[in-house]
Amino acid sequence: MSTGLTAKGRATRQRIVDATALLTRQKGVAETTLDDVRAATATSQSQLFHYFPGGRADILLAVTEHEAGQVLAAQRPFLDDLSTWESWQGW
Repeated sequence: MSTGLTAKGRATRQRIVDATALLTRQKGVAETTLDDVRAATATSQSQLFHYFPGGRADILLAVTEHEAGQVLAAQRPFLDDLSTWESWQGW
């Protein structure tokens, strides 16, 4: 995540990531445009490029990191104790 953002800036950036994640789940990556993201988040093009200077690629990378983090967080209780065969089977 970008450093040096204000609380409002972090919230805006996260809103963009969350909306893009939802849009890509609904429409697919290929069909999700920056205009879709702007409309869903009520942000301007300059805001998108402020938080994601690389544009679409940077936003999609942030979405991937966010989604992977959520999956790992959900699995963490199971992953922390895979020391027995039974725990592997339970997972």
